[in-house]
Amino acid sequence: MEHVMSGHCTGVQTQVRAFAPNAVYIHCHAHILNLVLVDSVMSVQSASEFFVLLEALYVFISTSKVHVIVTEKQKHLHPGKQPLKLHRLSDTRWVCRYAAVNAASCTFDSILLTVEEVAESQDASKAIEAQGLYHQLHSFSFLISSITFDRILTCTKQLSDKLQCSSINLSLASELALATKSLLTEYRTTKYLNKLYEYAVEVAKLHDIIINSHSQRGTLGRRKRPSRLEECVVLKTVGSCDSVSTSEDMRCHFYFPILNKFLAELSNWFDEKNVDIIDDVTLLADLGSYLLMRLPAHLTICELVRIALTIAVTSAESEPSFSTMKRIKSRLRTRMTEDWLSDLSILSIEKEVAYELQDDNIIHEFAATDKNMHVVLF
Repeated sequence: MEHVMSGHCTGVQTQVRAFAPNAVYIHCHAHILNLVLVDSVMSVQSASEFFVLLEALYVFISTSKVHVIVTEKQKHLHPGKQPLKLHRLSDTRWVCRYAAVNAASCTFDSILLTVEEVAESQDASKAIEAQGLYHQLHSFSFLISSITFDRILTCTKQLSDKLQCSSINLSLASELALATKSLLTEYRTTKYLNKLYEYAVEVAKLHDIIINSHSQRGTLGRRKRPSRLEECVVLKTVGSCDSVSTSEDMRCHFYFPILNKFLAELSNWFDEKNVDIIDDVTLLADLGSYLLMRLPAHLTICELVRIALTIAVTSAESEPSFSTMKRIKSRLRTRMTEDWLSDLSILSIEKEVAYELQDDNIIHEFAATDKNMHVVLF
């Protein structure tokens, strides 16, 4: 959706500037956070593979038969709790990824039992797919990935929810981003890493998951290095994949690379120097009130202060209007006029205000517009 707002050719900012050339476009901070998360995950191979597996798991469980089984498993293992369901992943809506990771972490035992049961069923196609999924899910790498992302995305979700609030200002948004950055910096410590790893080991033992996969491989199939490469150092072979089984593997190949990339992107988008400038801008409110009382003097300065004080933080509040218009003017309503579309869109977008309208007032106003208009009440 961000390209709809920020497009230089047909985007909303281009169309707005056609009427207001002095309008200032500020990229939505909620979208900035989403871009930070996407870039951070895609930069680490094991992390991107985890979300691919999570999407495959969603597709598998979303079928009717498997969905019934996993719901029954949750009710049996967690009586009295509302069954959770996985969510489809989306690059534009990172909250969906948090919901999917959180559901996978909370229902990990139910998912394992469901996939294991389907793998032993008579349905050959589903059984083969379930066997492959069970091999991937019943691994320490998937377990540590789900626990890690559950902690990180829980932290960032709070920031994402605040950035989508209509009452937030630019100064508060920057301060919240720096607070999130500070919290993630605390996560990026060996002490917290060891604590997270110990928790993952306890969960792995509970589900009989092999932790140290390297010890199971032994030395079978290991090729001897050619003599001409004795003095060379092999950094990475083609097709190799970094396995996360020990705390050192987790630190070098998964946990620290993700947090390093994430913190670097946060520092790039939410710079502390910019926060200081924004804090100074918010102090211009008193100056703006003073200048408004003395218009038309200092007109240019007054306009600059007004622009600085009305810089938007997020476009999340306005974006649902595009989805609303798409739902109203569907392919079955292609002959709808613009006035009709505009009126229906306003009623749908501002439904909270529409619910407060009194029917009697609407009827009287409709009848007063023309003497020939009469409303027959039955």
